[in-house]
Order: sequence, then structure tokens, then C-alpha cells
Amino acid sequence: MPFEDEFASALREVADVSLVRGVDELAADAARRGRRKKLRRNVIGGAVMVAVVASGAAAVASLPGGRGTTDPAAPASASVSGSPAPTAAASTPAAPVGADQMLSLLKSAIPSGWQESNPDSRSTEPDPKLNGRRAPYAGLTLEDGQGQGSITVNLRRDPTPVDMNADWAKCPDPTYEPYTVCSHTARPDGSYLTVLQRWTHPDKARGFKQWFATLRRPDGAVVDVNEYNMPGQTVYQLTRTDPPLTADQLAAIATDHRWDQVLNALPAAAAPAKTDMPPPNFTSPKVDQILATAAQLLPNGLKESDTGGSGAIGDAHFTVDDGQGKSLIEVIVQDWSGFQPSKFSGADVSTEFKNATTLSDGTKVLSYTEDDFAGHKGIVRNGVDILRPDHLRVLVHSFNSAAPAGQPTRDAPALTLDQLQALATSPAWHGPAK
Repeated sequence: MPFEDEFASALREVADVSLVRGVDELAADAARRGRRKKLRRNVIGGAVMVAVVASGAAAVASLPGGRGTTDPAAPASASVSGSPAPTAAASTPAAPVGADQMLSLLKSAIPSGWQESNPDSRSTEPDPKLNGRRAPYAGLTLEDGQGQGSITVNLRRDPTPVDMNADWAKCPDPTYEPYTVCSHTARPDGSYLTVLQRWTHPDKARGFKQWFATLRRPDGAVVDVNEYNMPGQTVYQLTRTDPPLTADQLAAIATDHRWDQVLNALPAAAAPAKTDMPPPNFTSPKVDQILATAAQLLPNGLKESDTGGSGAIGDAHFTVDDGQGKSLIEVIVQDWSGFQPSKFSGADVSTEFKNATTLSDGTKVLSYTEDDFAGHKGIVRNGVDILRPDHLRVLVHSFNSAAPAGQPTRDAPALTLDQLQALATSPAWHGPAK
């Protein structure tokens, strides 16, 4: 899992993932995959606390990443042509919508032909079980003779102004979730609709699927419709091949105006409380800068392709092919010279290098080779993590595959440990900003 995805998952956990049932299980599955988690526990520990203070409940929205991909065996992604503009929230909230009414609205939105059971719902009123928060919700188990599946709808209001194009609300990076079908589309009314069909394990293990459609409006309104190919979101019992409704049907439910009465019953979300924010743990160059520098340092004959990454945490990735098959290369560059310990931040990055080898110039080096990386049989990852005396960290990986959760594309990673160390320790990487 790329850091930005892991970070967003952590945000959802801290911001009460009970508002979107099933996401906690997905986050736990993601953590078990273990992609780079050990090497970046400091970053997550500090950054999550900072971001939760800054963004509050807004962090529970949609899914992270930035681009979409397809699985040949998966259904086509949804059409998102959309419906007319939704009504804005009234200055004074409308009449409350009760739990029974929430359930009736969901039932009326579901196409005919389904047997319904296990109803569950929550009203628009403050809920003592959620510390007084308003989190209207409805859920059902659906049966069509081909097995049970489940569907839920959650509604809320996020603080405004809303970043309608935030990376964490887009599609996941296909390099790290290659088995997804996703669309993230701007609508004429200024809202965005994200439709994602994913496996709860990116390598299709166990066969569990979550499909969802999330509508985010500029006024802070969010409609999130989730479905699973199991009868409930807390019971992992595979009961059908796909979730009950198609992606098009989910999109239609998320954009239906029947939810306006629920959203209008919710007061505008309060802006996050101001607080003394600690300085960030590190700064990072832009993705394009990392890619440009790495391109100059590759062994002769290798060129970057399939590029991507997140400049927010200094993470870039690309593939190379030496004629033996594609190899994914990850490069992470972080300047930790401005780190200041606080109650919000984790430990300084130097704690990760206690068992490192120290070069003559004081650079600390960790190198490793991992077989069956993160439980994916046949995937090999070579890695070198260096920390210079000026606290610039460069972490580089090379895989024997084009994606961590994909299939091996070659016998061994394209770059050896020596080549990775030469790339990471090159003086071409910029030092701390002065």
C-alpha cells in the first residue's frame, strides 16, 4: 500500500470509521499487507495526529489515491453523467429524519426484485452512542437467489470550504491496487462522484469485494453508498460472487435527490477548532523532481515508465525494463532536518537506523531483500534506506514485478542492493533547505 493510502486509512480509523461501516475491516486488511509500514511508522504516527486535528470528520470521506485502473474480470465502471444540481442546505436545518424513514428511503432507492432482511438504521438526530454526533445511516441485506449481499448508505456534512479534488478522495493508485475499476468525475453542479469496485485484499485473496459510490458536494454534503458480497459488514462470510447492485445502480442511488431531505436536516459542519499545530516531521521535493533526479541515476539502458507518486510525502514510483521484464522502482526522499519532537509527532527518523551500517561520511545504511513480500508469493523486493548526517532520508525499492500486489514479471528485481545503494547515496539528491 502506498503511504498516501495507508495515511488515509489511518485517518479514517481515527475519525470514527463507524460512520462508514466496513472501512475499519478494509483498513485492518490493508495494514496486514504491510507495505512499507515498518519503515514509516514514525511518519504515520505524527502525521495522522496533525491531520485529524486539521481536518476532523472530513477525513472519513471516500477513498484515497489519484488514478484508476481495471481488472479484465471486473465489471465496467459506472456512468456518471449525473442528475440536476442538488439543493443546497437550508440556513436552518429541516425537520429531523427518523431511523425508520431512513430505512424507507433506502428501500425505495433499491431496484425491485430483491428480498430484504436485517434492517438497520440511524436518524439525523444526535446519537449518544457517537458522542452526540449526527450520522444518519441505513443498511440492508439483499438476496436474489444467488446469495446474500449487503448495502449501506451513510450521509454527513463536512466543513466548508471543501477541497473537491483532494487526492485522498480520488481513485487509488493502480500501481498498488491493480485489481480495481474506478472513476472520479466532476459533475455539472460542481459535485464529484467517485465509483470504485475493489477487492478488500488487492491480490484478490479470499474473494471479498467492496463496491461504493460517493457523492461529495461543494456545500459539504456527502452521500456514501457501500455494498459487499457478504451478508453483513462485520461478518466475513463469502455468500456471492459480486455485490448485489451494479456500479451504475450504486451511482444512481448516490446521486438521487431523495437524500436531500436528510442532508437538509443536518446542520452545517463546524470548522475544525484552531490549535497550535506542530511543525511537520519532514519536507519533501515534488514528484517530478524525484523522478528527474532518479532518471539520471539509473544504470545505463534503463528508462522510467509508468510514473506516479505523491509529492506530499516525497514518494515517486516508476517501472524499468532491461529486457527481462518490468520491475517497479520506488523512491522516497524526505528532509527530516526540521523535525521537532512534540506530543503530536512520533520519534525522529534516526530511531529507524539503530542497526544500520555507517559509511565513512556518516551516512547510515539499511539494506534488505524480502521474499514473498507482504505475503504475496513469488514477489521479491530489494530495499536500501539511507539517512545522511544532514537528516536527508532516501529510501529506494526494486521489485521483481510491476506492482507489489501483482504477479512476478521477472526472476529478480532489476536493481541489485549495490545499485540501489549507489542511487540512494548519490550527491545528486538535494540536502536540507537553507
